[in-house]
Amino acid sequence: MPQLDFIIAFPQIFWLVVVFFSLYTVLVHFFLPNFVKLLKARKQIIQENSLLLSTLENDYNFKQKNLTKVVENNLIQIKYFLENEILASFSNSSLLDLELTDKKIANALYSNLLYYDSNILDAIQVKPNL
Repeated sequence: MPQLDFIIAFPQIFWLVVVFFSLYTVLVHFFLPNFVKLLKARKQIIQENSLLLSTLENDYNFKQKNLTKVVENNLIQIKYFLENEILASFSNSSLLDLELTDKKIANALYSNLLYYDSNILDAIQVKPNL
């Protein structure tokens, strides 16, 4: 069989081995260190981001708990004020001037409806305090 003749197959096998090892050494020597550095950098970035995320979650949970406590305390104070100050003053006074209160509410609603202008409201610039 001529295709398996040593004289024909040897140069092909020789050049295959030479090209393979030369490409292998180029890849291992030049590209593999850069690739490994890239993988290590990505891993470090992921670790830093996960650490930052955990600290932000802890801060968020701490602030949320504090805010919940503040809101609960304020609601308790409002309830106390309503029960002891306002309702007590209404129950002590025998005559409430509900007609005057109704007139003031009606007057405020009338003024609101009469002077409401969307162009004026759009012209008011609202800027946040930074």
